[in-house]
Amino acid sequence: MNFALKFLLCLDIILNPLFHTDCSISDSLKSVRKSVLIYETIIL
Repeated sequence: MNFALKFLLCLDIILNPLFHTDCSISDSLKSVRKSVLIYETIIL
């Protein structure tokens, strides 16, 4: 669990600049969906 969390955090640190280059609504929705998927995988 902790290793998976650290791995996902590292992925977020790497991918966040790619997602936030264009600060648009679709990018923010993508990040929200990604975080929701991460939480679902952690809970399940």
